[in-house]
Amino acid sequence: MQENNNRIPSLDIMKSIFFLLIINVSLITCKSTPKKEADELHNKTSEVYSENYRSSAIIGGDKVNNAAIPLGWPWRGVAINSTNFDIDTDLREIKDLGANFVSIYLKPKAFQQKSNLGVSSSFEDNFAFIDSVLDKCKSLDMYAMIYFSDFPSDRNKNFKAFNTDFWDNEKELNLAFAEIKSVIDRFKNRGDELQAYQFIGEPLLKLNGKNIAPPKWNDFFKRVFNYLQENDTSRYLIYAPGPGGGANGFKDIEPIVDSPKIIYSLHYYEPLVYTHQGIKHRKTAYEYPGRIRLKYWDKDAVENSLAPLLHFRDKYNKLILVGEFSAIYSAKGWENYLEDILSVFEEKQFSYAYNKWNGYPGWALSNTTQVESKEQKKRIDILATYWKLNQSSKK
Repeated sequence: MQENNNRIPSLDIMKSIFFLLIINVSLITCKSTPKKEADELHNKTSEVYSENYRSSAIIGGDKVNNAAIPLGWPWRGVAINSTNFDIDTDLREIKDLGANFVSIYLKPKAFQQKSNLGVSSSFEDNFAFIDSVLDKCKSLDMYAMIYFSDFPSDRNKNFKAFNTDFWDNEKELNLAFAEIKSVIDRFKNRGDELQAYQFIGEPLLKLNGKNIAPPKWNDFFKRVFNYLQENDTSRYLIYAPGPGGGANGFKDIEPIVDSPKIIYSLHYYEPLVYTHQGIKHRKTAYEYPGRIRLKYWDKDAVENSLAPLLHFRDKYNKLILVGEFSAIYSAKGWENYLEDILSVFEEKQFSYAYNKWNGYPGWALSNTTQVESKEQKKRIDILATYWKLNQSSKK
């Protein structure tokens, strides 16, 4: 892709830069302002955000048009699992809280375990669930993506997608590709409510004690993208770099394919020892903001941790989706952490999906979990403050 490094910024772009300064001050002010005043500030700034986003977003050096930007963008929403989810009640609540987007996790192994199904039947049950979710999204004027990273899909196989048993096995890669094709074929006739797919959101290979980007990942992604373009040009495909789909994976990379139909993604859990403390015997001594291991973490540190991604985004003018982010409820200061990362996502004009509405009780929002209700409500209130920016974006 030809770079445009010498281009003089347009007036619209300069307006957007000025606007980001306004948003930064406004969001900081919101933290010490009563909720009513904070909501008013969010609503005012979001109106400017929406107008400037449409005028200043760039694809390949040109202003975006309706064909180059997904419907409903920016997406502000939440990921959902395909088990323990009440489609009518839960989706209605998610919509009422302000979200305009859900990331639907296709998890055949969970269906196999829950209902003692075979692989084929587990896919069919998942597909039926996803169809029902998409029908409801359509009626609620919401958008969705399908996320499928559950490889190998047979729960009886004793290896994971980060093993050489998967990445160095052509039979397994071909089987995964065939399953991905079945997803694309199954949903290619859906309407605008289905906007995108992501297959393998955290590409990773554990080799000789190190985590590396799977050498075959990019070629595998291009194979999937080519199939999607041949069979369904309406949908976007989401790409995450290895290893693990983090921000550092964007260092020194170029666009995987020169196409406006690719959105670039990361999962944000930095620092992992904070967001995942207490999980799998991890230490539980960290607080945010504060010193975590050898580094002091606050909002500036969060922004600095995104530097490789921001450099990539600014250099190639690409759309960014934070496909997952969260922190365990037991992490001290999680409220500050969530506020800071959400404000950074807004300032950087990222779309984002919280992980997750249902599922792991350590950060799930659904009332089917065992989390203390006041903690859960507090987290929902924080997220809803940002999700409700969608209401102004539609004006």
